[in-house]
Amino acid sequence: MSSGVITALKNGDEAAFKQIYESNFSGLLRFANSYLHNESKAEDIVQNAFMSLWEKKASLFEQTNVKAFLVTVVKTKTLNYLEKEQNHLKIEQNLHELRLREIDLDVFTLESLNPEELFTSELESLLEKSIQSLPERTRTIFIMSRTEGLSNLSIANELNISVKGVEFHITKALKILRKDLGDYLPILIFFLSK
Repeated sequence: MSSGVITALKNGDEAAFKQIYESNFSGLLRFANSYLHNESKAEDIVQNAFMSLWEKKASLFEQTNVKAFLVTVVKTKTLNYLEKEQNHLKIEQNLHELRLREIDLDVFTLESLNPEELFTSELESLLEKSIQSLPERTRTIFIMSRTEGLSNLSIANELNISVKGVEFHITKALKILRKDLGDYLPILIFFLSK
């Protein structure tokens, strides 16, 4: 790139800018796209590099290597984009791994569940004992919800408390029962409503 073209660019000559654009655009696009594999995104980055050149034209030196300037801007923007993608994929991977661990645990729990053991008088007695150990208000609300099948709104209206209050007592009951009954709780709760 001749120093005359750079001088003209420094002075805001659009013809000089157009000459630089036309001689470098396709090479920069191929360079960016070889890393991004997304021509639309690569084109955005290259366009941004030329905008950056135009905005900084006044601070250029006559010996500035314009091609190196543009490649540096494209490289930096491409790298930033790839690092964001990398972080995004790592977050997705962590979420997938967490869900996979949850599924593994569910599979293990179901595989080790023995229906013959589940409905023994001993376990039913443990469930009854655990329900009876609940605080009175919590026990009443839990029984109304799970055994009688009433909605939270119906319970709230009948006991003259808020729906949030009902939800609080049900959550409290499940927390206590989970501690007492462990992996058996989900299926026992399912069979509570008779």
